[in-house]
Amino acid sequence: MEKLKFVILLLVLGIATVYGKCQLNQLQCKDKQIFSPEKCACVCDPIYVCPPNFVKHPVSCNCVCDPAVAAGIVCPKNKVVDPATCTCICDPKLEKLCAAQPKHLFNPYHCTCGCCVP
Repeated sequence: MEKLKFVILLLVLGIATVYGKCQLNQLQCKDKQIFSPEKCACVCDPIYVCPPNFVKHPVSCNCVCDPAVAAGIVCPKNKVVDPATCTCICDPKLEKLCAAQPKHLFNPYHCTCGCCVP
């Protein structure tokens, strides 16, 4: 069982070497990734550069808000930092809670739940 967990971990990390021979190639890499024979893994293509305040996500290679920047953003009540845009957005949990209440509507401008729909 431990050996299986180790193999799964290696596959999740993108490392696929069997008996000293790499089993991956560029075809297994996703968008924005290139194959690294040295690492026997798909890695983020360095040609894609993130704008200021953003960093590459190590798996998807998409640009996401730098956690250090996000930590410094103070959002108003009912808002949270959106990692995709580095801006404050309505807390998705509030919208879900509002949708679960009969005859209530969510106001995305004020990030509030209002009553009542006729």
